[in-house]
Amino acid sequence: MSKINKQEQTLEAVIQRLKAIGIKQIKEDTHLDIKKIEDILEKRFERLDYVRAKGFINIIEKEYKVNLSVWLEEYYTAHPQEEPLILKEEKKSRFEELLENKFFIRWFGIIAIVIVIGLCIAFLWKPNKKQENPQIVTQQIEKLQEVPIQAQINESLKHDDELATPIVEKHADQVQQQEISTQEFIKQEHPMPKDKAEVAIKDQDPSEYGESVFKESSFDLENTLFLDTKVPVWVGYINLETQKRNANIKKEFKIPLDGFMLINVARGRFTLTLNGEEVYFSGYKPVYFVNTQKGGLKRVSKEEFIHLNGGREW
Repeated sequence: MSKINKQEQTLEAVIQRLKAIGIKQIKEDTHLDIKKIEDILEKRFERLDYVRAKGFINIIEKEYKVNLSVWLEEYYTAHPQEEPLILKEEKKSRFEELLENKFFIRWFGIIAIVIVIGLCIAFLWKPNKKQENPQIVTQQIEKLQEVPIQAQINESLKHDDELATPIVEKHADQVQQQEISTQEFIKQEHPMPKDKAEVAIKDQDPSEYGESVFKESSFDLENTLFLDTKVPVWVGYINLETQKRNANIKKEFKIPLDGFMLINVARGRFTLTLNGEEVYFSGYKPVYFVNTQKGGLKRVSKEEFIHLNGGREW
């Protein structure tokens, strides 16, 4: 197939040369539709839109090395309303073309969502734990050591879900005042009835106070009393012979019954075990005991406990 050399010729001359090549041959060379080729060669402008017409013209110009710019000028003259569209298409920015690409838009949306989620997580996330200043911790420990013993007793009651609410709420004001003395605090927490508070305890042998706790147990220097509770409780015990005092807050205690002793438990709901025999103490009030060689372990009243302790509550 011979092709037309590029020459400066009139539009009509170019069209005649293309017609001489033949529509079928042009179709075979350019792969354009036969009807579109006929519309171009016959200048049927009304059947062509500018974008496609310009594309077809460019293909023919490259294939046969001809100049069909005059053809486009005549198209403008025949269809002046097409000019705004032409300018719009020619001046379209690369950014607008990218926006028309669905693949680009899809990935742009996914990336934007990931960034937003990341920012939300970074904004909402906070450390669960904060490191405390060692100096502040030391001050808190020193402050805790200054709290009266009975305040520690009340603190142990807070661990009991059934006990904490009625007692703590009832006496919240007293607990917050750390300067209240131990004796005044206990009086506010467990006031004695007026008719009993003024009654003096008669002096008698310590073994005669109270009621025995265990039926079968007897005094033995080797005896160890076990105290168990489900939640931490304050327990204090005194050996009146050596004047040695012990107090702690925990769930399990091993108390050696090796002499004349007084025992104070902040509240009930605990079990005492001695030589395999168990006794459970219910209730929410403090429980007091005395241990003597003659009487063994006995439960005593608060007034009897204070009397045996020389007038002191602890």
